Amino acid sequence: AATPESPSLPRDCLSYARAYWVAKNLIAWNVTDEEAFVYLYASREASLSVTDDGIEGHDVKIQLEPEQCRLPENVTQKFCHISNYKAFKVPDSMNVA
Repeated sequence: AATPESPSLPRDCLSYARAYWVAKNLIAWNVTDEEAFVYLYASREASLSVTDDGIEGHDVKIQLEPEQCRLPENVTQKFCHISNYKAFKVPDSMNVA
């Protein structure tokens, strides 16, 4: 079986994405500290793909804002397996309804 460290798959392969939308405006994501910007991509036609040039096929690209606080206690109690994930806020200007 391939692993994220496997040289046979690109490091940014979509099958290794590990994020959870835990509240209307909050995403929990297990990213490393050295990552400066985190984006949420969406495609109405489910046509996202990773190329040498980055993510393609998206209709929407949203930069997520890092939360200074950790994930809320009600989230970590319900989903204890993600308690160490970083919290990112979906901008208020984004309609996620």
